[in-house]
Amino acid sequence: LALFVFCSVVHYAELIGILGTTASSFHFGLTRHALGRILFLLPIIYSAYAFGLTGGLATSFAALLVMLPRATLISPAPADAILETVGVILVGALASLWNWTLAKAKAKTEVALAQLESAHDILQQYVQSARSNEKRQTILNAISTMLAESLELENILNKAIHMVSELMEVEITLIFSLDAESQELKLAAYEGVSDEFARAVDGMKIGEGFYGEVAKTGQPMVVENVSRDPRLTSPEVNKMRIQIQLVVPLILRDSTTGILCVAMRRPRQFTLEDIKLLTAVGTQIATAIENARLYERERLTAQRLAVSERNYRQLFENASDAIWVHDLEGNIIAANEATEKLVGYSVRELAKMNVKNFLSDESFNLASQVRRKLLEREPVEQPYEQSLIRKDGTKAILKLATSLVTEDGKSIGFQHIARDVTEEKRMQDNLRYYLQEITRAQEEERKRIARELH
Repeated sequence: LALFVFCSVVHYAELIGILGTTASSFHFGLTRHALGRILFLLPIIYSAYAFGLTGGLATSFAALLVMLPRATLISPAPADAILETVGVILVGALASLWNWTLAKAKAKTEVALAQLESAHDILQQYVQSARSNEKRQTILNAISTMLAESLELENILNKAIHMVSELMEVEITLIFSLDAESQELKLAAYEGVSDEFARAVDGMKIGEGFYGEVAKTGQPMVVENVSRDPRLTSPEVNKMRIQIQLVVPLILRDSTTGILCVAMRRPRQFTLEDIKLLTAVGTQIATAIENARLYERERLTAQRLAVSERNYRQLFENASDAIWVHDLEGNIIAANEATEKLVGYSVRELAKMNVKNFLSDESFNLASQVRRKLLEREPVEQPYEQSLIRKDGTKAILKLATSLVTEDGKSIGFQHIARDVTEEKRMQDNLRYYLQEITRAQEEERKRIARELH
């Protein structure tokens, strides 16, 4: 404003008595009034710079109002004065427009630079996050690989304790497993604490203390000034002088199976990244523990099955009754020594034979009927009598019990348990023969006595 007033005063200096002459003077080849008009460019350009396009145009309009009276009423050469005035106003307007264009371009450039810096910061965050995730994934893969090297629960727990202590750079590490029946946290493995401390924290209930609270909520927890925490009043815990603890749940299939705790006796801050990393490690440990328990159950089941199979094999081999198994086509799969004695073929020979080799047509028809009834789940009177042909061609009579062999609900063969009753049948036939002979002799004797009496 002061600059504009100064230019206005200079423009009308002789009229307001500042200069004593009205004669035109020349400066740099210009008349004093032409130079005065040009001086108005200074406030116009300054206003455009300070207040933008609107300020520049407003100042140009004000300068036009100031210069027009002199150019039209006072100047001895009105046409030249008006031309100079219009030229100054146009130059001022163009300067204002140019300055506004530069300011706008500068603003766009600044916005673009700000956006670029923001994008760069975001990209850096993504890169840092990607590197952090890659590092975390590498660590988790290494831990998973090491934990998978053994399926023994004790070895897994020992490895997990050492790996967590080294990874988190802590002095104390505790692993608790959750007993689903008693709802207690059992201390499965620990490092850096006394046995008294271990006994004091073992067997905490769900919701008891901050260990039980983490197990209940399934959310990580950072506990500072542990020795002063009212939730742990055991003197054994206070003796450890723990400054800070980070406790995370062991999660498996959206269920809490235990907790993992790391602690320091010196001041330490656990970051959000530490919490995320330990939580992920806890999930790996929970999976490894579950796999070890499944393996142990399968191992015990396999042992029991092996014992049962061995006992069954001993019963099978040492049974006094003949036992053999064949598939649905009649091919013999297994046979014991009693079967070998019964038919006269060795067990090795029987493994290559079909039951049709031992059966007559009549016996085969009976076997087919029994087979059909068993497959159709119809009742069969057992034991039933069956006969077979031995290797030496003699006939053996059996008391036979037949059962269906299934696997996963599907019929795969038949098992037969037979007792040789050939000798019993022969003795029964002989007994019947002797009884008949005795009866016939008694009848003849009775008739002879009757004849003699008459």
